[in-house]
Amino acid sequence: MKKEFINPRDMQQSPGRPFSLGVKVKAQELLFVAGQTSRDIHGNTVGIGDIRAQTRQIMENIAKILREGGATYADIVKITMFLTDLKDLPGALEVRAEFLKENKPASTAVQAGLRKDALIEIEVIAALG
Repeated sequence: MKKEFINPRDMQQSPGRPFSLGVKVKAQELLFVAGQTSRDIHGNTVGIGDIRAQTRQIMENIAKILREGGATYADIVKITMFLTDLKDLPGALEVRAEFLKENKPASTAVQAGLRKDALIEIEVIAALG
C-alpha cells in the first residue's frame, strides 16, 4: 500500500514532529481499532501511575488486534490518544515512537476523563491493501 504524507510547506513545520498533518492512501480495506487501555489478558491495569508502562501495554495490545486483522504498525494512518493529563504526552509519544518507527500517521491527542487507573487510551485506523 502506498501512503503519501501530507505536510503543506505553507503551514508550520515542527522539526522532529512525530506525525503528519495528513495521510493519503488508496486502500482496499480499513481496520478501525477501538480505544485500548493498558489492561492485560486478565483485565488488570498494567503500569498504574506510569504513562510509559501504560502506553507500552496499549501498543502491545494494538499490535495483537492489528495482527489478527492482517495489519501491522506500518499500516496505521490515524492515531488518537486520549490522556487524563496532557503533561503526560511527551512520555506517551516517546514510547509510541518505539513502535511506529518510520511511520508518522496523522495524529490527535486530547485531554479526557478516562476510567479509573487509566492515564491514556489509544485508538487507531489502519489502511490495508
